[in-house]
Amino acid sequence: MVFGACGCTERSRPKQSTPLASVAPSRVLQGPASVAASDASVTRGLGTVQDLLGIVPAKVAVSSAVRNPRDFPEHLIDGNPNTAWNSRTGDLAGAWIAFRVPADAHIDAIELTAGYVRVKGEQDLFRMNHRIKRVEILRDGQPLKVAGLDVESRVLQRVPIDTAGGEFKVLVKETLPGSEVKWREVVVSEFRVLGKPGSERRGASERIVVSIGSLDATPPEPITQELDVESRAFAPESPSVDAFCNDWLVWAKAHAAAEIAETEQWNDSAPVAEPVCSEVRLPPLQNAASPWTDVKGVRMAWAFHDATHLFVVTPKGIRMTPIYFDDQRGNGMGCPAIWSREHLDRLRVESGWLIATIDGTGPTNYDRDTHVQTTMYQRGLAMCRMAGKEFHCLELNPQYAPSLATKTYRSAGGRAQQPDDVPWEREEDFHVNEKGEISRLRVR
Repeated sequence: MVFGACGCTERSRPKQSTPLASVAPSRVLQGPASVAASDASVTRGLGTVQDLLGIVPAKVAVSSAVRNPRDFPEHLIDGNPNTAWNSRTGDLAGAWIAFRVPADAHIDAIELTAGYVRVKGEQDLFRMNHRIKRVEILRDGQPLKVAGLDVESRVLQRVPIDTAGGEFKVLVKETLPGSEVKWREVVVSEFRVLGKPGSERRGASERIVVSIGSLDATPPEPITQELDVESRAFAPESPSVDAFCNDWLVWAKAHAAAEIAETEQWNDSAPVAEPVCSEVRLPPLQNAASPWTDVKGVRMAWAFHDATHLFVVTPKGIRMTPIYFDDQRGNGMGCPAIWSREHLDRLRVESGWLIATIDGTGPTNYDRDTHVQTTMYQRGLAMCRMAGKEFHCLELNPQYAPSLATKTYRSAGGRAQQPDDVPWEREEDFHVNEKGEISRLRVR
């Protein structure tokens, strides 16, 4: 997609990089941070400034994102140093972070880490991954300054800007390779925009979305993404749930240690002590039609995974789809911007697609003035159809696209609402055609 620029200002390109001494270190990041974006006030030689991304109606985007089910662009601004944005593999020099804030805001500085600051057991992810040595800052498409980062420092590093709001891009110019040769991504634990807001404020329940490829990345309908069929497929077919579970438990026990070692850096909770595989009751399948005549739900828990997976009944038994829900580990890092697949709302067949609508917890915002925590509960969907003998599956994930339904519940003064305590504020039904295109129908 084309990166938009507006209101360009003529500036000359700096002739040399800003010395490292001009990039001031900020606070040391220690342990899982729980700094709410709306509570990010700092006083560090700039006067009292705030993280504008949590206060004003801002937009954030990154050049690309790694194909990994546990690393999300929103990790860039979640206040947790134990998570990180990972660019697409190979997107190193030339990778970028962009943001847009209202013109009447004033930006004092940006802050970012040079890499992934986390140390997990024996793994020093800071030294194993690429670290950023040099960045170029552009404002409204024009060069503003070049700055070096200290690749030995794990703290947030400040790059002074001192300019009005607008559209900015932080372009990676140079990286230092890490010790793990196969890891070829730009990795940044945290990013902040420090300054003073103007007159505009972000709504308490308005989510901060990190787009991929452009600040104005709004793909046309259908707003869906491909589901990775292979990542969750275990066996093509099994004669029954019991037969599948017997085989899968043997496999899970044999592979659990390796899976834990590979993925524990993305999890703060303890792994599943013993693999579990059992059938779960599902809501009835509506409008059942060949090849989707019946479905089964199977809870599969092992290592750092615990979710219910959707299986379809076939003439030979059952077959696993990539659709899952009741996910107990989907947001193990506690990122406030991640949508967790929780409650299976409905199963239906339409235009050859097997469709599951799924409700789950979305972005969370804490208002430091009222001490009220606001949580969005959102509806997405996953759907599959047969392409020959294989599944072709799509997902509408509210983390990246407008949800099909939204409600808001709040916690304050020790009293916490639950999703069932409040009605849907906006709810849409929809139709799906043979191409997988979604037509939204406003319900209320």
